[in-house]
Amino acid sequence: MSHNEIIELEVTDLKTLANTAKRLGGQLLLNAKTYEWFGRNVGDYPLPEGIEVKDLGKCEHKIKFPGINYEVGVIKSKTQKGAYSLLWDFFDGSLKNKMGGSKAITFIQHYTMEKTKIAAMQKGKLCRESVIKTQIGEKRRMVINV
Repeated sequence: MSHNEIIELEVTDLKTLANTAKRLGGQLLLNAKTYEWFGRNVGDYPLPEGIEVKDLGKCEHKIKFPGINYEVGVIKSKTQKGAYSLLWDFFDGSLKNKMGGSKAITFIQHYTMEKTKIAAMQKGKLCRESVIKTQIGEKRRMVINV
């Protein structure tokens, strides 16, 4: 089964993307031309807008997580020049859990924190992050001294 989706995130900085992958235990592999997914579209889930069957499995870069077979393809954005989009097959339960569900909420949150941290540091601001463990998981907090 294949459930290909574009994550609701426009990526403009590969360093931030690499840091995000690393935060979640993965790695951004530059200049990878293919990424792992189910391998064929069986037509059980609509393709993302602007994506054709021939585009699936092809990428500019990819994100790989140890022990997880499926990967996230980093493709040129169809809507923003110079940006990237993330294309993935969220049918793989392990990858889906790592990313934070079918909408990749965990990944988006970590990318946003990385992007904020880098922007603050570029402006000379002190930035620190803390993790609060709760009964249902972790909460992250970032403090930027202005």
